[in-house]
Amino acid sequence: MVESTSIKYPFKQTRLSYNRMSRFYDILAGTSEKKLIRKGVEKLEIQSGEKVLDIGCGTGTALM
Repeated sequence: MVESTSIKYPFKQTRLSYNRMSRFYDILAGTSEKKLIRKGVEKLEIQSGEKVLDIGCGTGTALM
């Protein structure tokens, strides 16, 4: 059986790490996610003139 250990990482340090990574997120993750994003947007079947509200879906570049 595998044992797990808790790692305590201060909130401030976690926030700083995410802020540093966020600058590069679209470059690093974006390339591997582009096909999935495109398929997801196609499934929405957005029609001309419709509006889409993108909440909590990554960096928000999927619908740009």
